[in-house]
Amino acid sequence: MEVNNHTFFPYLLFRTGIDDKKMAAAVMVRVAFDIADGIATPSDKQDWPLQAGPWESPYGMMDGDFIFKRGGVDLFVFGSARTPNNIPAKKMDVRVWMQGKMDYKITIFGDRIWESGFSGLRISDPKPFTEMPLTLANAYGGVTDWDQLKFPYANNKYGKGFIWRKENAAGTALPNIEDPKNLINKWNNRPNPVGVCNAPMNERRIRKAAEFDEEGNLIKLDHLFYNSAFPELIVDQVSEGDEIFVDGVTGSGIFKFKVPDKKLFVDLTFSDKTDRRSLTIDQIGLEPDKKRGFITYRYSFNYYINPMTKRIINILND
Repeated sequence: MEVNNHTFFPYLLFRTGIDDKKMAAAVMVRVAFDIADGIATPSDKQDWPLQAGPWESPYGMMDGDFIFKRGGVDLFVFGSARTPNNIPAKKMDVRVWMQGKMDYKITIFGDRIWESGFSGLRISDPKPFTEMPLTLANAYGGVTDWDQLKFPYANNKYGKGFIWRKENAAGTALPNIEDPKNLINKWNNRPNPVGVCNAPMNERRIRKAAEFDEEGNLIKLDHLFYNSAFPELIVDQVSEGDEIFVDGVTGSGIFKFKVPDKKLFVDLTFSDKTDRRSLTIDQIGLEPDKKRGFITYRYSFNYYINPMTKRIINILND
């Protein structure tokens, strides 16, 4: 299949066989934007790539984009939590919301450890901070020692706070990022990690997208399985003009992003027939520290294999 990209944005083509005569395909384009006062304009620097497989971004691991379709729109916030006016604090919240669509909050603590005392284990007082990276490394998880082996927490091996044996608790760091509705208060609490970056593939993501029978056999797999955001940050649809607000990431107020009226199309030519289709949004990533962001657009379709016929995709923008 011939692909002609008439934009200056990176693209990726996904294709896979359905049967001997039918294929599934998806065209995706990722556009990096500069953001000023909430208004987004395409950046001269298109440095958010589309990758087939998992890859290491400046903010940690990102899932690959080589998939047919997502079950909703992923929302990401990359960078750091920042205290108001750069005044040191022991604790703060980061909130992400879209009017009428979602409202999500996480609590950020300064560095803490489990301490031993006369009354047993207790959590140390958080150290004051002015910024805290919003990465999986600061969420609950990590690796602990068990029977002289390194034992990772299955739901987030990158994090901190995971303890298997009580005698190993003293001196262990707690996570900086927690769910305000489920704060850790015991050494053997093992909460699901929370955050605003790319979520790790774990039990929670699988259970949200999959259904199993009584014998544990998979009977249904929703397209949500291929979403990469934390479940609370997946919305059904995002349209031009929608606004996303983030509090706790600038040190000087609320970061705002208005989804731009950006049109991307594909002209699909099979044999002598050409159809134009619009790409729709399936990911939004925001970088408040840099006043930048990206949007991933996608069009998924099926087609039949007819040998010796012309198959051309032209990617266009407004």
